[in-house]
Amino acid sequence: MSAPDVDERGMIVEYGAFKRRLREWIDEHWDHGLILGKDDALVSSLSLCGKVYVMPDWPTVENVAMHLVGVANWIVTNMAEKAKGLYVSRVQVQETAVNGAEWTYGEEW
Repeated sequence: MSAPDVDERGMIVEYGAFKRRLREWIDEHWDHGLILGKDDALVSSLSLCGKVYVMPDWPTVENVAMHLVGVANWIVTNMAEKAKGLYVSRVQVQETAVNGAEWTYGEEW
């Protein structure tokens, strides 16, 4: 996470509260479910069978990392106690023990 300064407590955010909210989001939307891209032909049929999360793009590890940055920034935006200008600046997603992706805040955001 990044912020231009700390809040009145000398912190940028209460990490425990942030981690709890992020874990809750992941549990609700992704854990023990299937992540598909919106153009996947299986979306309509598999949605009837269980938990399916539909992403705007194909769920590559790179796109999942970028999507998670958006989710994490949505969470911090809605937290009451945070430093002004706080944003999630980097997310790392591990696909397997040797494959993963890292998305770092940049011009694209």
